[in-house]
Amino acid sequence: MSTAHPAGDFADYVPGKAEDAVLTGSTDADGFPAPYERTDRGARAAATSAVMLWGDPRFFSDTTWRHRMLAATAAPDAIDTLTSDTDATARLVSENRGVGEDGRTLDGGLLVTRTAVLATRTLADSDRTASIELWTASVGGVAGQDETQRPQIAFLRMTVDLAWTGGTWKATAVTPSEPLVPAPPAAEEAAPAGSFADVGGAADAPATA
Repeated sequence: MSTAHPAGDFADYVPGKAEDAVLTGSTDADGFPAPYERTDRGARAAATSAVMLWGDPRFFSDTTWRHRMLAATAAPDAIDTLTSDTDATARLVSENRGVGEDGRTLDGGLLVTRTAVLATRTLADSDRTASIELWTASVGGVAGQDETQRPQIAFLRMTVDLAWTGGTWKATAVTPSEPLVPAPPAAEEAAPAGSFADVGGAADAPATA
């Protein structure tokens, strides 16, 4: 049982054709999420959009887009730190994957990344701050000739810390934590059911919808 797909499976993958869900149902003039409500649901929606935006392929290959996204979604007090950290992360991924600003490798391979949020739960919240844990499924890799970089799936826990500022929730930190599901190496069977015991029941992370 393989955890990776052959490059041909991604032949029709076009990042710009896959629209991310925005839980407010609206976007601003720049295409980024419009203001969220000052509620627990609003905080969860803001955290969901933050994780999805940070999983966009442009996050890693397009510096201008990444900085515009942070300007729209990051809290002013945290933007310098977030910009520095995300620039370093994007540079590391691009260098390790051999990806240029067009999202492609020298041999024509395409960077494939996307994050889906499966469920959320609130760890802490107040009128001014919130901390949201998200259960996510992320795909990442390069669809191309290099079979060692084939896109693979990972199930992760992510924590998004938020601050209420400028009439909306904005991110102060986006932090990965322990894997939600142990990822088996390629060609090995999936983890046994017992590996899910410490995750808890589905009620621990209600669906976002």
